[in-house]
Amino acid sequence: MKFKRRNSIFNPYSLKLVLPILLIVFICITTAFVSDYDETWAFDWRSIRPEIKAAVKKIETKEMIFMGQNKTAYENQSFLRDCANHEELKRLTEYPFGAVKAIAYEGLLRRNLYGNNFVLIKKAIADDSQIGLKGGCFIFPISIDEYLNSRYLRLEIKTTIPQPPPPPLPEGFVKKTYGLSPKEQEILSKLMGEKHEKFHDKYAY
Repeated sequence: MKFKRRNSIFNPYSLKLVLPILLIVFICITTAFVSDYDETWAFDWRSIRPEIKAAVKKIETKEMIFMGQNKTAYENQSFLRDCANHEELKRLTEYPFGAVKAIAYEGLLRRNLYGNNFVLIKKAIADDSQIGLKGGCFIFPISIDEYLNSRYLRLEIKTTIPQPPPPPLPEGFVKKTYGLSPKEQEILSKLMGEKHEKFHDKYAY
């Protein structure tokens, strides 16, 4: 008895046709995935409570820090700053969104949770993240260290570049050292000035 040989789609000729098609499909899927990739997908949420994560996600959608104009957003920021514990705030200083980072730094500094505020501020200065600061009808781009300095530290920035006047002090504001010695304050002022000059040189025309 003779058996007819069946044509297989897996013969060498068919593979030559199929493989390029599969490769194109793979490239398209990979490109679509990469273009939609969100850095927060890789963030480690372990040990961060659900209510803190919810607050972070709300801040992330706004992508800026509100100075009281939006009551709901401001209260959410305050909740994260005042209710997250030390480990949660410390981990959130590594979050991909600048506004979340800034509030985490603020919580650590304001509540003196980090243990060494000199090291904390140096870390903030080394962070190049920019945030949008919403004041009235305007949004001001500002770095995390500028935000902390204008809100709390009020250090004089040592730079040759003319600086705008600092924002007015809140009513009843009392300057605190946050455990920083005069020498440490001087070092931080210099580091902030060096960062501002590098930023100015980079974007100067």
